[in-house]
Amino acid sequence: MESTTPAPVARRGPPAKHATRPVKLWSWPKVIFYFPLMVAAFICAIGSTFWPDRAVTWGTIFVIVFLINTVIMGFDFPRTSSLNLVLFIMVVLLVGFLVNQQVYTFWDGLQDLAARVRPEANNQFYWLFGGIFAVVFLIVWLTDFRFNYWLIFPNEIIHRHGFLGSVNRYPAPGLEMKSEITDVFEYAMLRSGRLIIQPTKGPAIVLDTVMNIDRKQVQIQRLLDALSVEIVPGEAHRQGGEPSPR
Repeated sequence: MESTTPAPVARRGPPAKHATRPVKLWSWPKVIFYFPLMVAAFICAIGSTFWPDRAVTWGTIFVIVFLINTVIMGFDFPRTSSLNLVLFIMVVLLVGFLVNQQVYTFWDGLQDLAARVRPEANNQFYWLFGGIFAVVFLIVWLTDFRFNYWLIFPNEIIHRHGFLGSVNRYPAPGLEMKSEITDVFEYAMLRSGRLIIQPTKGPAIVLDTVMNIDRKQVQIQRLLDALSVEIVPGEAHRQGGEPSPR
């Protein structure tokens, strides 16, 4: 008589400890990408307070940051080639302006215009401008960060929104997920992009301007794959399954 050893049985063990913590997602409004302008306003406010004789310098810095930030907000640059083209045009214009001003005057009108343009503002303007943006960002943080967010659990997706805490629930197992980089400038600034989550039931969940989108996507994937498989020899024997003799 020959006996055989029962085959090992795969048993699902408890999920890992980190898997019990949900992944939290926010969809931020586009206004958050004006934070460089807010920082520039506060820098110019401090500079014009302590060095008021350099008002033209602070005004020029503020106008340049305002121009670049507005270009980023006003246009989408979905490909790296478009980003390179914009940077190339900006460099060419800047080099041409400096050459015209310092080396060789090939456009008298530009030199005269640059001599007449002297952007200036007092420190109150910069403090007020930066303060307005700070208040707007605070309101965004209170309304979106505190009262409008998504929680991804291994078994469900929860959307909490509204001051009264309204809740929508969607199934998480079997969901499909993909990310889109809609603007390379925005991705470079805050590593943000669009995250699309398709549950097995219900409409697709489209979250725009998700910060650190690559890390969030990895965390969600790890969360969904967190159930461990434990190999337990002899499980079938303990459950009453006896090996059959040959």
